[in-house]
Amino acid sequence: AVAYFDDPAEGGLAWHHANPYPATGPQSIVFSNLPLGAKSQIPAVLSGQDVTLPVELSSFTALALGSDLVTLSWVTQSESNLLGFKVLKNGCNLLSTASVISDLIPATNSSQTTVYYFRDEDLVPQTCYYYWLETLDLNGTNRFLGPQSVTVGDPDNPGTPYIPLETRLLPSYPNPFNPSTTIHYQLRSPERVDFIIYSAKGQVVATHSQIHANPGDYTWIFRGVDQEGNPLASGLYFCVMTAGNNNYTNKMVLLK
Repeated sequence: AVAYFDDPAEGGLAWHHANPYPATGPQSIVFSNLPLGAKSQIPAVLSGQDVTLPVELSSFTALALGSDLVTLSWVTQSESNLLGFKVLKNGCNLLSTASVISDLIPATNSSQTTVYYFRDEDLVPQTCYYYWLETLDLNGTNRFLGPQSVTVGDPDNPGTPYIPLETRLLPSYPNPFNPSTTIHYQLRSPERVDFIIYSAKGQVVATHSQIHANPGDYTWIFRGVDQEGNPLASGLYFCVMTAGNNNYTNKMVLLK
């Protein structure tokens, strides 16, 4: 925000910055030291510019696996000047009373897609939990994303088995990985599942197939080796899952 006035004594048009300058977010600003001896209007100019956020988040999900595990995952498209993340949890939808349940999860500050993963095993059966993701910038600024809510089951009274609403390929963890990563996926119906791991050049480096008689949550551990069991080189790989007539793709980075 800048104010200006026409003062011949100062050679014509003069500019004065507001305080604070620049102003960030909704707030009051003050113009001082303006010569208001003459009765006239003083134009003020407000201008803005896009601020690049330290992190671009594309997803934040929470998934209950049985009665004793909730998995949280989030995906960033790019990061810069980011210190890391913390996970918060509460038994109600109230951030002000939520508790931090993770240590600082360091950021990668990469311009590439990065997948993060956190496991919560401190759970009470038949309870609904709310989770938030806190991002911490290097300049001390923090932001919150969420909440995501999940309800864990009762191990003594399982009742109707959990059936996912859709078949999907979830983010693998860890990613980047070395030497192995766990690939998570869900099936809404019994299905044959085929995996093909491609290199960045489009070469097939590994395959895996399995027939599931029931819907549910499943995992496959990719151990970072090719079809002959040889360790793969560092680089970008693509995991393609085929279930029925649909294909699902995720990126993975092997970093040695």
